Amino acid sequence: MNNICKGGENNRLIVVESQKKNECENSAVYLSSKKLEELALFRGDTVLIKGKKRKNTVSITMTDDSCGENNIRLNDVVRKNIGVKIGDIITIHAFSDLKFGKRIHVVPYEDTIVGIKKKFI
Repeated sequence: MNNICKGGENNRLIVVESQKKNECENSAVYLSSKKLEELALFRGDTVLIKGKKRKNTVSITMTDDSCGENNIRLNDVVRKNIGVKIGDIITIHAFSDLKFGKRIHVVPYEDTIVGIKKKFI
């Protein structure tokens, strides 16, 4: 992936609980403004977050100065997507080559289609 900035150890951050409980911000991560400046990122930039077991996700950076300098605030949806828990270490990289999606797949879960006959599925 040639669109990832190579960084040193300053892109390794400790996961802490997000204080924001807004369901609309499942794609936002929170860093201190000093850390954003150190990583040469701006508020609203797209970043690639690498978790455990080769799991990655793309998120948008937001500032939260109550967050420690070596911490990153992730909500439970982002943590689950990359397979990390509070206290784990993740890496963050600038990601500028994000393309628009061409299509989506909406697949029903078995527990949400109770009562629907098999011929409709």
